[in-house]
Amino acid sequence: MLTATILFIATNAGLIGISRLSWSLAEHRQLPGLFSSLHPRYRTPWFTIITFSVIAGILLIPTVLGGIGTFLAWISVLVLHTEARTVGVGRMVIGLVGYVVYRRRQGLDLCQRYRIARRERPVSFVELAYRSAIVPIFGTDVDATALRTAAKLVGEDATVEAVYVLRVPNQLSLDAGLEEEEQLGLSVLESAKVRGRQAGLRVQTRLIRTRNPGAAIVEEAERRHAEIIYLGTEHAPASERALGPTASYLLAHRPCRVVIETPPAS
Repeated sequence: MLTATILFIATNAGLIGISRLSWSLAEHRQLPGLFSSLHPRYRTPWFTIITFSVIAGILLIPTVLGGIGTFLAWISVLVLHTEARTVGVGRMVIGLVGYVVYRRRQGLDLCQRYRIARRERPVSFVELAYRSAIVPIFGTDVDATALRTAAKLVGEDATVEAVYVLRVPNQLSLDAGLEEEEQLGLSVLESAKVRGRQAGLRVQTRLIRTRNPGAAIVEEAERRHAEIIYLGTEHAPASERALGPTASYLLAHRPCRVVIETPPAS
């Protein structure tokens, strides 16, 4: 019944659309004027509606013929092949009998549709939600993609710390140089804080200058007693994508649960 209703609505909408379109084309002399003639009582483009209804009926003929042909082919198979009569018809009969027996045993009407009720959650079920998370941010993740994804894992009252990891080359001291990179990091963290507030999260930010990003993240997680580290490497340098040095270090020295999201392979 639902399918028939949907098909009826779709057919009605199609006829309404094509009749109005044809009327408009006829008004602009792109179709014969007969297509723009209106019924004197109902004020509808009667000629267009009749024309396209006939065309739709004609287009249905191959479908009806196809259905009839399929039925005749099935009959011919039953007549010409003994195996089809015994095995095929037997399976159909077994299926129908099994359907009737099952419905009767379940106390269900043979012609009604029923939905299987979903099992309720156990009383002791507690949905997993972390109370604190650390989200390392690399490079130019100015839209804080990793932070928004990690927000789906934490609870409403959770605290998320966005950590911008600034790798310092060996030839520089930890506190010297890289002013432009540090300003970029602070800008990214400010964007992450805004995104987190828009998502209803409590976000804290920190910029870490380090030679070993993995060790710095582990140390920060231990200091903050974080319950999960979410590492997204999509915006990280090329050496950190997939399972780079930082991801490998986190997996080897994980202080808590670690989730690593890598970009899809190109």
